[in-house]
Amino acid sequence: MGTPSRVGSIRFDEVLGQGAMGTVWAGVDEKLRRDVAVKTLHSDHISLETRARLLTEARILSQLEAPGICRVYDYLEGGKDGDYLVLERIRGRTLRELITENDGKADRSVVLRIGEELAEALAAAHGRGVIHRDLKPSNVMLTKDDRSEERVKVLDFGIARTVGEGKSATAPGIVGARRAATDGTLTRFGSLLAAEDGDGITGTPAYMSPEQARGEAASAASDMYSLGLTLQELATGRPAYPADLPLSELISKAVAGSTQPVDGVGGDLQVLIEDLKAMEPEKRLTARETVRRFQRIRDRPRRVRWAVAAALVIVAALLGAAKYTHDLQREKNRAVIAGQEAQTVADFLTSLFSAPSPSGQNLTEVVDFLDAGAARIDTLDDQPIAQARILHTLGLSYHQIAKPEEARQLLERALETRRRHLGEMHLDVVETLEELGHVQNLEADMGPALH
Repeated sequence: MGTPSRVGSIRFDEVLGQGAMGTVWAGVDEKLRRDVAVKTLHSDHISLETRARLLTEARILSQLEAPGICRVYDYLEGGKDGDYLVLERIRGRTLRELITENDGKADRSVVLRIGEELAEALAAAHGRGVIHRDLKPSNVMLTKDDRSEERVKVLDFGIARTVGEGKSATAPGIVGARRAATDGTLTRFGSLLAAEDGDGITGTPAYMSPEQARGEAASAASDMYSLGLTLQELATGRPAYPADLPLSELISKAVAGSTQPVDGVGGDLQVLIEDLKAMEPEKRLTARETVRRFQRIRDRPRRVRWAVAAALVIVAALLGAAKYTHDLQREKNRAVIAGQEAQTVADFLTSLFSAPSPSGQNLTEVVDFLDAGAARIDTLDDQPIAQARILHTLGLSYHQIAKPEEARQLLERALETRRRHLGEMHLDVVETLEELGHVQNLEADMGPALH
């Protein structure tokens, strides 16, 4: 193929993958004593255009210093032999290989960890105005870190582009015919096989967004749709489209966003994937919102334990408030004792629920518990300040278990009461306003999932 055995201090050892127009080699930089991967062009495809595309990929990667993105080390000009893109050598397996090896869906904890790391990598790219345009399982590597835990590395920005560039300024990388590659060895380096045909369709049909399938310009939201399809396959063990579809039918389904259902995944994760796959780009989660959603899902068992403890303390407060009688002095004495007891109970519950639960709390029971507390709040109409405090705390509890609609209603009542009795500038009013803002952000993130 015309590639020399070495270029400068870099020795070429073996082929890692190849496609219609280029090859990726495993090599060693003998001067710096580090392993590298080198992307080259086949000699019969070297031209000003293909070299410009390779250089554009190098420049894009040089902007993206993020743990979850493959690093670029150098770009070497080789004269008539073509140019060389020197990359970080990543050892491990692709996400495609993980899915294949599992012969079914991955564990939920694995999906959550990989999904969050992928979203973080996309957030880093989108934050620099870079759109990947070809996210798929074969373009994601899982490599061991010092903690012996597989970490995500997003590969192949060969057809990436920067926001604001027109079609003539895109970086389509080393492209082949319009087709969806299936061989795991080849698709590990997807820019060698990604499609960009005369119709303007760029990417891999089985993982592209509807707007990409229509030949329209891709955006950061297009990457998020591809992430949704990738996560669906990882979580269910099945691709979003039947694997045996003819290419024309596959593209038609991609245009319509007609994917297979996300079955057997579970409520919160399923909702997240469906939100990423929204037909309208503006309705999809951003990468940063997706990271936050993954964090909430991951932290949910802890939030549920916290909410149980908070709910029990709230009920104790409700019962304590109902005990007030006309004998003020007696109630003051009793309140001191009750406060001491409540603190003891709160400390005990906090300790109890901060320990890992062997089976997880029953969220339905927690919600029922909070609902019962909310239903009794009207018994405190004659004590508006205490009522507002409990309304605020109940609202906070609903927020912690991702029930923003219930949280908002209670916080709005607390805010109205506090404004009426304490004044607009009181710290308690500011406290409720701040929490209400957090809840409204959660409602915006969850969007259609609430209805």
